[in-house]
Amino acid sequence: EKQLSFKPSQVKDLAPLVLSANFTKFSLPKKEEGFDELRYEWATGEKAQQYVKQWILEKKINSRVEELKPSAWFREKHQSWQKVLAAWRQKQQDYKSSSSKKMAERAAKKAARERNAAKLAAKTTVKAKLEEKQDKENPNAEKMLEAAAKDLEAAQAAKKKDDEEAEKEKEEIEAEEEAEAEFKNLDIFGAEDILDIGGGLPLFKEFMSEDWVLMGLLFELNLLVHAFAHDVDDPERPGIHLNHLA
Repeated sequence: EKQLSFKPSQVKDLAPLVLSANFTKFSLPKKEEGFDELRYEWATGEKAQQYVKQWILEKKINSRVEELKPSAWFREKHQSWQKVLAAWRQKQQDYKSSSSKKMAERAAKKAARERNAAKLAAKTTVKAKLEEKQDKENPNAEKMLEAAAKDLEAAQAAKKKDDEEAEKEKEEIEAEEEAEAEFKNLDIFGAEDILDIGGGLPLFKEFMSEDWVLMGLLFELNLLVHAFAHDVDDPERPGIHLNHLA
């Protein structure tokens, strides 16, 4: 306490809000301002000037900027982020909808292939029985056999088409599984396009609600830091003091 130049006082000369708004304008009197004589009781003029300067610097770091308002620059950046975020969430929704639709289509095609396979088996059996029971005395036997042969031919053509589609679907599934495997080992910082990291997969395809909230919070904190420096425009205020984040 003996080294203190000023005795701490519980009663302040200015209200905190008034002090915060005006302390950057504080200065010591100068002869150029019309004073006949300047006396310093506790330090020389140069040291007093340095003391006031240091006090203002520390105050800038520790004090709130009460008059600071969000600028047009901040609002523009924040609105741009909201648009990007909405587009990303829509991309995730589109991917999930596309995946669900694709799974439903594959299930329907599989069921259709099973029905076609059953028809082929039935038509093969019918034709075999007709050939086995060839009744030459029955005038319709030949026509029935020709009709069965045509039906079997159509069923075989459908089966061939189904086999081709099944093979193509198998290749698609293998490609998707390969993309999923690569996704698990992906270097997210090396992704060239987060909307499509391969196979149409968005980087955030598995994001839950809390993931979107955390990402939004990280961006907003980052924007807050940059917006503070931009809007205050004072190199002596390097950033926001931790005590002022709430």
